[in-house]
Amino acid sequence: MTCLFEVDRTVFEKALFGVQNVAQKRTATPILSNTRIDAETGRLRLYATDYDVGITQWIDADVQNVGSAALPARMLYEIVKRGTGDLVRIEVDDQHQAVIQTGPRARYKLVGMEPADFPEPPPVTTSARLELDRELFRLWIRKTLFAAGTDDSRAALAGVFVEPSEQDDLRLVATDTHRLAMVELPGIEGASALPAEGVILPRKALGELLAISEGDGTIELGVQVQEGGQQQYIQARWDQTELLFRTVDGRFPSYRAVIPEETRQTAVIDRSDFIAAIERVSLVITERFRAVSLRFSADTLTVQARNPEMGEGEEQLDCSFDGEDGFEVGFNAQYLQDALNQITTDRIELRMIDDISPTLIFGEADETYLNVIMPMRL
Repeated sequence: MTCLFEVDRTVFEKALFGVQNVAQKRTATPILSNTRIDAETGRLRLYATDYDVGITQWIDADVQNVGSAALPARMLYEIVKRGTGDLVRIEVDDQHQAVIQTGPRARYKLVGMEPADFPEPPPVTTSARLELDRELFRLWIRKTLFAAGTDDSRAALAGVFVEPSEQDDLRLVATDTHRLAMVELPGIEGASALPAEGVILPRKALGELLAISEGDGTIELGVQVQEGGQQQYIQARWDQTELLFRTVDGRFPSYRAVIPEETRQTAVIDRSDFIAAIERVSLVITERFRAVSLRFSADTLTVQARNPEMGEGEEQLDCSFDGEDGFEVGFNAQYLQDALNQITTDRIELRMIDDISPTLIFGEADETYLNVIMPMRL
């Protein structure tokens, strides 16, 4: 017998959820589709990696025989998730065969792999560390990650850029070149210890972090450097969980160049009404015709979508506008909705130059969170 343990099924399921998200479903390296389980005295260590992201979870358990196992991550999670008992009992033999009991009358067998073949986290040393409120950090990521690129050929855009300053201010930025989201965070203790050139946190790792890090408390972020090399990692730790992931290689674009310092036209609009109007007129939008037009007068905003294949929709809203009467500009409807959904103030402010230059979107009286969207030709 290699190992034998009993564990609370609900706790085990929650831990396996995060681990199986990282484990690869289809891979040329079969061991990476497994979860490694190390049964130690009084607890289990669960680990999975795809080489770019590694996750470790610790949970309490009644370990009757210490040892290790590597079991199919997705299958193990699904079996435990559907269990009916309060406890899960797993026994693994010397041939890596696991017997899993999830209820009084439920018994499964899984074929495992040699746990010694499982890659361990790389040896790293910490070069900087800061501690943040976990829910606030999750909020900052949500406010930026949606604007990150999804094109793997432009890796430097496929994540969130974290940039420090000497005054312990922190800036989070994401862009796909069509839009940009930026959060300004003043007075973050320890921020100035981060690499001056900033670091790019990859989209996949941040998505995993958002999926499993709910709850109160803090999250500790450490910048790690691999021993004997220049590869940087970020170590995120909270509760009994550790996420270790590579930063993105490459230089983040000079994003300040696309943020206008001066604008010519300003509109203030009720955020909820604006979102609802865009959603309704967007009923006629398709992949080929994605734009909504915004036409402004002194006290009225006309939101319109046209689709020659289906028809058109138009709604008028109250607004406060300072600019050229009749000014019209077009935007990708989804980009507008994405930005507006992350703003929390009752009213939003659009600052525009013309119908081809970048437009700034703020929450009214809140300049700590900025969205920039490139217009579309109508």
